[in-house]
Amino acid sequence: MDAQTIERWKDSVAFERSRTAAPDGFPAMPDIPGGRYWEPEFFVLEREALFKRGWVYVGHTDQLPEPGSFIVWRRTGTPILVIRGTDGQIRTFYNTCRHRGAPVMQQEAGKTGRHFSCGYHGWTYDTTGALTAVTDPRDWVNLNLSCRSLVPVRCDLLGNWIYVCEDADTPSLEHFLEPIARYFRHLPLHDLRLLHPRSGAGRGHYKGGVGNFLEGD
Repeated sequence: MDAQTIERWKDSVAFERSRTAAPDGFPAMPDIPGGRYWEPEFFVLEREALFKRGWVYVGHTDQLPEPGSFIVWRRTGTPILVIRGTDGQIRTFYNTCRHRGAPVMQQEAGKTGRHFSCGYHGWTYDTTGALTAVTDPRDWVNLNLSCRSLVPVRCDLLGNWIYVCEDADTPSLEHFLEPIARYFRHLPLHDLRLLHPRSGAGRGHYKGGVGNFLEGD
C-alpha cells in the first residue's frame, strides 16, 4: 500500500468523524420495498442475475488439504464439485454425471482417489474431470470419452480463498474484486489458515443479516 492511499484513507476517516450531516449533494434515498426481503420471485432474480453471474466465495484451500479432497457447494442452487487434483490444482465442475445427470459425489465433503465413479451407472472420471471409463463400453458405439468430461465451472483464488463464477462473460476475479483486491495484495493472504468453519441456517432472508453487518456503510 502506497503513502498516497494511506493518506487518502486517513482523510476519509477524519471527514467521517467530523461531519454532522449527510455530505453535500447526497441524494434522498427511498425506503427499500419490503418485498425485496420476502418475495420468492425477487430472490430468483437475485440468484440468476447476481449470484450466478458474479464471483462467489465457496471455501478455503485448507478444506482441500490433499489430492482427491473435495467439497460439494450448493449456495447458488446448482451443486458444484470443488476438488483438488492429483497435480495439486483446485478445479470446479457441476456435480452432474454426463450420462444420466446423477450426482457424481454423494457426500458433501471427503476424499477420493485418482478416479471416482458415479453410483448410478459407474461412469468414471479422474480429478481433472475427464471421463476415463464407462460401463459396457462395447455398447457405446463411437463414444468419444474426451467429449463427455464433467462440465467445468470457472474457478480462481484470492490468496487461499476459493471463488467460482457460473457466467462465461463475467470479467476475471481480479477485475471483479477491484479495488478491494488491490488493497489486499500487500497482505500475506497465502499464510491465512482456516481454523474452524461454522455455518447455520436461520428462518429469514440473507439480506437481513448482511444489511445489519453493513449498517455503517
